[in-house]
Amino acid sequence: HTASSRIAAIFRLKIAAILLLAVWTLRPSLEQRGQEEVRGVILLGVDTSASMRRRDAPADYRRARLAEGAEPVRRIDAVRQALEDVHGHLRKLSAKADVEILTFDSSVGPAVAISAGSPEAPWRRARGAALMSSMLDPSGAATALGDSTEAAWQAKSTAGREVAGIVLISD
Repeated sequence: HTASSRIAAIFRLKIAAILLLAVWTLRPSLEQRGQEEVRGVILLGVDTSASMRRRDAPADYRRARLAEGAEPVRRIDAVRQALEDVHGHLRKLSAKADVEILTFDSSVGPAVAISAGSPEAPWRRARGAALMSSMLDPSGAATALGDSTEAAWQAKSTAGREVAGIVLISD
């Protein structure tokens, strides 16, 4: 009785070893996949160098030329009007990515966020209006597009933010 039980045990061990080798040759593995959504930031840079004070822009910024007899406006005022006009589009965009308006001249200035949850432009609110007015003061000595763009990119990247795009408004 013990000899036959030993033979059966050895047979079972051989079968187990063969099965283990068969599974090993298939190289089983466990793969886990995950998807992490990273919210990007879109930077909208506005030139605030002194050249933006020039009064040579049409009152309607969408026109390429000044209308006959029309009074020109400062370039920065045309930018303000354009930002006002596209605020709704920026709000829609901010549902998918963070949208920040920042200024640049020889360096990068502070940023103001556009919020999808706020129906009003940040520059229309009292605190935002004062901030935007001081932000969009064209008093910079020079326009350093490359350096300013790189500095803005680096600041966001260092803070762990994914920069999805940069839009520059300049003369």
